[in-house]
Amino acid sequence: MTDLEDEIEESLDDLEPTPDAAELFEHFRVVADKGQSLLRVDKFLFDHLEHSSRNRIQKAADAGMVMANGRPVKSNYKVK
Repeated sequence: MTDLEDEIEESLDDLEPTPDAAELFEHFRVVADKGQSLLRVDKFLFDHLEHSSRNRIQKAADAGMVMANGRPVKSNYKVK
């Protein structure tokens, strides 16, 4: 290995994962269309968000991470 590669490898050995690294979240904003029929928020978000499961959305809602009109909602909240 070159000296630079050795130096990089040594510096990486000193790194430790931070507790916050496991708690990274993506933020999305989804707006319901006018005339939207009543639909549970977990189903509504599942239909609008790619690469997400309904179970994961339900867990996020239970953790207070799903908001409607600026307030946290449960997964059974009806989108209007």
